[in-house]
Amino acid sequence: MYHKSFNCTNEFDYLSSNSITQKSAYTAGKSCFLETVKKLCTQVQVDELTSEYDYFVEILTEKPSDEEGCDSPYYQFNGLKCTPILKDMSQGVSQIFNVTTKMNDSKVLNTIDLCDQAITCIQATCFSTDFEKMQITKSCEFVKMKNTEFTACENKMRTESPDLSKYSCLERANLKAKTKEAIIEAYYTEKDCTKQIMKDICGESAIENFDHYAQLIVNQVTMISS
Repeated sequence: MYHKSFNCTNEFDYLSSNSITQKSAYTAGKSCFLETVKKLCTQVQVDELTSEYDYFVEILTEKPSDEEGCDSPYYQFNGLKCTPILKDMSQGVSQIFNVTTKMNDSKVLNTIDLCDQAITCIQATCFSTDFEKMQITKSCEFVKMKNTEFTACENKMRTESPDLSKYSCLERANLKAKTKEAIIEAYYTEKDCTKQIMKDICGESAIENFDHYAQLIVNQVTMISS
């Protein structure tokens, strides 16, 4: 349903986060849904869904009372809706994580879009823990950083090797090195020096939100190596 692999599913928003829209999709798109189910499920499952279709729609689209808690089919189903989005997002992140990309690279933009969908999806009650939400949000912040002037400037300094001899702090901070120690030195210990260098080489736009991005980089390299 998520990838809309079957033609008729393009017409109905079965996975909408709006329960009214979702219920309308299941009602108007009943024949499409059941035809799709026949291609994916056993005959026993198809027969059960067909005979209990209205009940099935009710429990999946109508929010239960608080007493039922997260074990109710409603919350379990809404949690499952996020699974394919998170899987695609994870694949997207892995494809661009350690790769040098340009501004508006299609893979980066696609992953940013998946991140936005994932973050919206996981806000649903019962889907994930606060820690899981935090981890997904942090990953997406890192992805979005790749499509900024900050990262473009980072890439420029690594590939063009500009003359930085006048910056005495570079004796301690190596902007081209990718070791944990060098990254922490450049973006934490000597971050003011790094910020000035980026401003001088790439302009004011490169240091917009510098402190936030520098902290993201330090957090990322610390998390990976821990």
